[in-house]
Amino acid sequence: MDAQRLALLKRKLEALNYDGELDPKSAPLAEKLVDDLVNATNSYRSLKIRVTKQGQEIEAGQTKVEVLRRENGKVLKENSALHME
Repeated sequence: MDAQRLALLKRKLEALNYDGELDPKSAPLAEKLVDDLVNATNSYRSLKIRVTKQGQEIEAGQTKVEVLRRENGKVLKENSALHME
């Protein structure tokens, strides 16, 4: 691993509050782990946003369904009353 990549890796680790020494032999593994951690964190954030949006959509849909159920009940009563006449 060249010095520039090693320096970049050290900065990434410091940004994640990992201040320990980094052995150049273990740097490729540490680099892969940091990249995987960053990717997993980004995926988690993306999924969390999607889940929140879907939850809001579900709530909106449930509200519409409840309104339609009430309206359907009224229409059924009216229909029954008309058939009784």
